[in-house]
Amino acid sequence: MSDTHNLASALDIIRDAHPDAATVLFGTSDQRHHGFWLAWVRRADKTDVAVSELTHSQVQDYVGDLPWDGPLREDEYGYAEVDLATAPSNRRT
Repeated sequence: MSDTHNLASALDIIRDAHPDAATVLFGTSDQRHHGFWLAWVRRADKTDVAVSELTHSQVQDYVGDLPWDGPLREDEYGYAEVDLATAPSNRRT
């Protein structure tokens, strides 16, 4: 699967588990030039969503090996904030 497909799969897991989620933050891992971790999920009102360990683990399966400077387009500090309304999904055509 492509990196974009893996990212979309991770975001679809979050959308399914938390329909009220609006943004997601990923951080780079300590691996060399690849890998991300799920930092937080927030609603539109900026309150945090409690993410279960199962959801977190499922998301990590897809983002743990994504390359840096890839589909997440992280900032200079290694973080990427994703707007779920405009982010890729494997369910949209």
